[in-house]
Amino acid sequence: TMDVTISVIVPIYKSQKYIARCIESVLNQTYKNFEVICINDGSIDRTEEVINNWVSNHCLTVSVISQSNGGVSSARNLGIANSKGRYICFLDADDQYHPKFLELLLHAMKSTKSDISYCRLSRNEEDVFGFKNKKDSIIQTQEEAMRNLLYKMWDYGFYCYMYKKDVILKSKLEFDIDTKYGEDREFIWKYLSWCSSAVWIDQPLYYYRESSGSVTQKKASWRNTDAIKAIQRADMYLKKMNCVYYKQFHEYMNARVMWAVAKSFAISGDKNLFEKLGKKYNVYEMMKITLKDKVKLVKVASFLYIINPILFFYVLFFYGKIKELLIKRLRKVNILYFK
Repeated sequence: TMDVTISVIVPIYKSQKYIARCIESVLNQTYKNFEVICINDGSIDRTEEVINNWVSNHCLTVSVISQSNGGVSSARNLGIANSKGRYICFLDADDQYHPKFLELLLHAMKSTKSDISYCRLSRNEEDVFGFKNKKDSIIQTQEEAMRNLLYKMWDYGFYCYMYKKDVILKSKLEFDIDTKYGEDREFIWKYLSWCSSAVWIDQPLYYYRESSGSVTQKKASWRNTDAIKAIQRADMYLKKMNCVYYKQFHEYMNARVMWAVAKSFAISGDKNLFEKLGKKYNVYEMMKITLKDKVKLVKVASFLYIINPILFFYVLFFYGKIKELLIKRLRKVNILYFK
């Protein structure tokens, strides 16, 4: 048997609606020497049945591993532990890869001998599957790759990257199983601190499905502040690694994550959590940093917080409501259009 080159790890929890399209996007890859590891994280819907039906009807190298519900971090760790590939990619169960995702990232990584390769994501299906012109890959230093991730986080998730398994093993990297939010950002920042070079394809090859539930239906909880702790751990790690980009990371990332947590509390309409955050952390000082952000929403909302936190709260609460309505409306149009 031929050695498997790439392992694609898919953590799955209650994803019966989209999992077939997700797996199909892996089946349609132009590059074929890979395995798919589906970790069924205690789903109680028809997820496992859908996967098994799919697997039995297609000649894919797929392993389905079931565990009792332990969360996405433990599922990904289990996937890494069971992987046979020299390279590792991650895919969330409701997202999709462009057909050339594996081929382009692998070619870029091998031809430039880089430690990591990556592309952009898009929340618009048309952006990912409609492009025609292949962009050249751009070789970057560690610092350039980190700058991209730091200041354009809207365009990148840790699943846009192809990792070397030996770097993950050598550095003993894993996802923190006690962290519900921010565990993925902690992982990618720690991994990047081991890279001397990266290669970037400035093209959206990863379709990130933004469900309406991710906007306001998800109840916020104090667990959202896990993201702050995750970034603080990444901060300490980069410092310990004497990372050249530590100063920029330290000055900006803590503030940007604080902004995101404040936003999640505001959008969910939970005033108690929002006020608790302001008492426990120096959010005001952080907002002075995000006031200089290039993203208009971040800049404007930070300005409102500095004037009066309650302005930030209500403006983002209504912003979330409008966004949810728009997503529902667009989804309706798409359903009618494709019928």
